[in-house]
Amino acid sequence: MGRIILIAAVLFAITLAIFIGVKLSQDALGIIVGVFLGVLASVPTSFGLIWIISRRLPPPGQQTPNQPPVLIVNPAPGGQQYLPQPSPNQFPALPPGQRNFRVIGSEAEINHDGGEPPWPA
Repeated sequence: MGRIILIAAVLFAITLAIFIGVKLSQDALGIIVGVFLGVLASVPTSFGLIWIISRRLPPPGQQTPNQPPVLIVNPAPGGQQYLPQPSPNQFPALPPGQRNFRVIGSEAEINHDGGEPPWPA
């Protein structure tokens, strides 16, 4: 019984392949064949990777020795303590006075006193 089902499945696959081959263009067939051959070429590579990785793993009954983690703490030079850094949301205040802007492509410098921006919005 199982042999009859296998033969029927193979005949169905061959018939389906013939119908698809007649209906599709040459470009579509080329893409399908390329994908099939690419997948087929990846099978030996996958088996090779599995074989290499399985050789590196220790046997199931053998355990690797546990080693405690090594922590290295370097003291600050001269025993100095670091100063606290300001929060990134805090910006230093700009000194009061007039600011000079140079616009690329312009010969003149723009002086600005801190009110509205000198360029059009």
